[in-house]
Amino acid sequence: MAPAVRSFLSRPLSQGYSGQTTLPFRHPGDDECRRYQPMSGRAVAGGHTLPPHPEFLDFERTDGDAKQWPINTMEVVDSNEQVNYMKPLGPNDSSDIHWRCQIAMKVADKLGRQCASHSSFVAEDGSNCSFTAGKSYVLRSWPEGYRLFCHYKGKQSSPRQDLYLIGPTLPISF
Repeated sequence: MAPAVRSFLSRPLSQGYSGQTTLPFRHPGDDECRRYQPMSGRAVAGGHTLPPHPEFLDFERTDGDAKQWPINTMEVVDSNEQVNYMKPLGPNDSSDIHWRCQIAMKVADKLGRQCASHSSFVAEDGSNCSFTAGKSYVLRSWPEGYRLFCHYKGKQSSPRQDLYLIGPTLPISF
């Protein structure tokens, strides 16, 4: 893997528990990615799909290890109607697609590839127009040993939901 890509992937933007790298969630266009409510009701937004005709990126090497994955993956409701578990997300889950697209675009940019850019404008007749130039990149899958998990915590009827990309075996520190 190119040094720039390795460096990018080894720099988590935020950190969860030991051995877990969390993905950033506050960014421009936040409404498209995630809706924010009071902490007890925070949920992950859905509806993300693969872009048309993407170019897939693959990883040749990885430092990931499935032994790092959490074991509390079953929903268990305690006597106070609270939950605290990590649901593994699959490649067709909306959040998994969203983050594989976001990270692939950053990796492609670091590799000097022309990435898709979106432009919007108002035409002379007053109609809204938009177009996309460049390619859309998507990680075909997470590197071997990595997986995206959704952490459900709080009241069973409306738990807080946070996403974690888990798998690195190397110590993560700032």
